[in-house]
Amino acid sequence: MLRGLVVLSLALMVGPLSTGVANAAAEPFVPARIPDLSLTPQQRALAVTGPYHFQFKHSRKCLANPAGSTANGTQMIQWTCAEIDDQLWYLHWDVDGTSFRMSNKKSGKCLDVRGGVVANGTVIQQWTCGATNANQFFRVYELPAPDGFQIYTSLDYSHLHCVHQHGAVQTNGGEVTLFSCYGRQTNIEFSYW
Repeated sequence: MLRGLVVLSLALMVGPLSTGVANAAAEPFVPARIPDLSLTPQQRALAVTGPYHFQFKHSRKCLANPAGSTANGTQMIQWTCAEIDDQLWYLHWDVDGTSFRMSNKKSGKCLDVRGGVVANGTVIQQWTCGATNANQFFRVYELPAPDGFQIYTSLDYSHLHCVHQHGAVQTNGGEVTLFSCYGRQTNIEFSYW
């Protein structure tokens, strides 16, 4: 039932892309809430939802696993959005239904805060998923409409460090790190599709 709700919500909110590729030059950033958040934490608890693309507001590029790497320690980047597994992420909700791990469809590895260091510039990498690895748990902070949302590390429950595209560059390959969640920086704001 949960998977059906997610698929239906995605279809209603996003609609089809004619080319299968989001063209950053032609298509505007469309803020969208993750449909899972319309469910109660109890409904999300221990569920696996997705896969989703996570698109940066500033560049309209997607969170990506470079070249579909399967290596632990690979730093995540932004890349032109496309219908490829390197850019698709599953959310594995924790028992509390408020935090989640993000696993890449291509590699099966999880988004990870390198070394568990909560500081500006810490690399966001992929690592073998671990149900008790605190480096891999994240939460969502929804921004007021018409903006999207921020993804912040659960290592920092006060919502101080977000997944962010370092330097706010517009080009493919821009590195993804942690950074302070202050203000309305568009390189820490996401939409999904």
